[in-house]
Parts: sequence; structure tokens; C-alpha cells
Amino acid sequence: MIIGLWSVRFSGTIFQVGIALIIIAMMSNFAISFIQKTEFEIVQLILLLLFFFILLKPTSEQALFSDEITSNNIMGSICIFLLLGFIWAIFYLLLIEVIPTSFSGIELTTWKANLPDVIYFSFVTLTTLGYGDVLPISPLARFLVYMESIVGVFYMAIVVSSLVSAKGSSKV
Repeated sequence: MIIGLWSVRFSGTIFQVGIALIIIAMMSNFAISFIQKTEFEIVQLILLLLFFFILLKPTSEQALFSDEITSNNIMGSICIFLLLGFIWAIFYLLLIEVIPTSFSGIELTTWKANLPDVIYFSFVTLTTLGYGDVLPISPLARFLVYMESIVGVFYMAIVVSSLVSAKGSSKV
């Protein structure tokens, strides 16, 4: 979280909100170590989700809405793709916390233990690869999965077309 926050340090309000989220996340992590309540686990996931959404805005503005293509734009578009995968992973973790039988192929354990499997599943879905080792079972899980695959396809189409368009207009 600190590294992500450092990347938006010049975005005044976003930076301040990010600091507040980090402080709240640290406090909830401290509370979880003493009080075993699932509500704090959900709070941590929601804080992560908010943090990723906060990072998504300035990253998108800088990477996608620029007149020229630089290596910074390309790295920014990769960061956006990674953020999208992490955002969907947090959605899946929240869903598993609320409806534990939403997915087949993911163990019923803590969200921190499930994080690597859910991140893997998220990127497999975002790229529309779909190995089939993790399956959405509940209707809400299925909805989230097909929405992620649609976002993945449209993101690739939009990024590639905008980069080609910007490159073409810079040659004129």
C-alpha cells in the first residue's frame, strides 16, 4: 500500500485519503490480532478495495489520456491492468467471506490464505484464459466472473487502440 501511495504522492487529496486508509488498515490489522472477528476481515478487504480504486483514477488519467506515448504510459497501462486484476480478486474474496460456497476449487479458509489462489483466478479470468480449475458456483460469483472477462477484453481493445491511435497521431 505504501509503494502504491508513493506513486500518487503528487495528487493532493488522493494522497491524503490513501494515508488515512493505510492508518485505518493498520488499526484493523492490529485489532484482528487481538480480536478474532470476521467483521474486521471484511473491513480490511473493503479498505484494500477502496485503496485500489483510489490508485486507479490517477494512474488511468496519466497513462491513458496523454497525447504522446512514452514508456511511462505503457508502464501505467500495465499497472492499470494489474490493479484491475487485484480489484476483482478483492471482490471475489469479499464474496467468499459472505457466501463461502461461491467458488469450487478454493478452500474455505481465511482470505489471506486464499489470496494467492484468488489472484491467480482473477488474472486467468481477466485474460479470458479460463483453465477451469476454479469455478464460480453462486449466481453472484458467475456474474462477477463474466463481468471481469468482459472488462478484460474491453480493456485490451481500448488500450491497444488508444496506443495505436496516439502513435499514429504523433507521426503526423
